[in-house]
Amino acid sequence: MRTFTYGLYIIMSKEDEVVNAFTANWLTQVSFEPPLIAVSIENDAKSLSMIQHSQTFTINVLKTGQRELAGQLGRSYNKKSQ
Repeated sequence: MRTFTYGLYIIMSKEDEVVNAFTANWLTQVSFEPPLIAVSIENDAKSLSMIQHSQTFTINVLKTGQRELAGQLGRSYNKKSQ
């Protein structure tokens, strides 16, 4: 976790058997020891409640040319109301 590149990330969460993901274009390392990162998540995002309950998530760093993959994760999929 020494350095995070600037780019696109897919943040994934899982609660029970439900998997959810959203794109982020910014995150930052907060601490080396313990290893901590910060990423912004909308208050009404489904992923937020899933991460709060499961206490786990993954960060997937997209490489050049994977922008379309990030575009497939539309905002509406992350809303609790859906």
